[in-house]
Amino acid sequence: MDPQNLREYEWVRRVEWLPTLALLAVAFLWPRRSNKKAAGNPDGLA
Repeated sequence: MDPQNLREYEWVRRVEWLPTLALLAVAFLWPRRSNKKAAGNPDGLA
C-alpha cells in the first residue's frame, strides 16, 4: 500500500470518529439540559 494512501486513510478514520463522539456528547449532556429546562417549566415539559 502506498504510504500516502495509508496516511489519508488514517486521517479519514480519525475524522469518522468525530460524529460518533459528538453524538455521545449530546446523548450524555442532553438529559441534564432537559432536566434543567423541566425544572424551570411549570408544565414540566422537557
